[in-house]
Amino acid sequence: MIEFWIPTLPKVALSPNGNKGGTWAGRHGATRELRGIAKIAVQSARNPPLAVYDRARIDVEYRHTGSKKHRDGHYRPRDIANAIAALKPVYDGIVDAGIIPDDSYDHMELGPHRIVRVERYEDEGLAVTIEELD
Repeated sequence: MIEFWIPTLPKVALSPNGNKGGTWAGRHGATRELRGIAKIAVQSARNPPLAVYDRARIDVEYRHTGSKKHRDGHYRPRDIANAIAALKPVYDGIVDAGIIPDDSYDHMELGPHRIVRVERYEDEGLAVTIEELD
């Protein structure tokens, strides 16, 4: 099992509800940024060599304050389906780190994904667990 923390939230540009007034370039940049952060977070979670799984289950706890008043460009979803859609770059970062060969159903399954409210902005982020499947 691999557990790691991503100390940021996806950008609003990754919201499946649309980035009002946003551009393709903004979405692309947000995707690249989160994907890179996820890859580094996975690689930092364990000493090399990293575990390599043929199949794995990914669980994510999406921690945020729920505040719309804080206009920092981060996405704080209220429903889990939208949260999962915004996490695609995290799954790609796990693949980039070499933990699983691909994020297709042959190699990855989504486990529990939760939105958890936290009190402070400093506690926002993504807690990710990767567990090997048979």
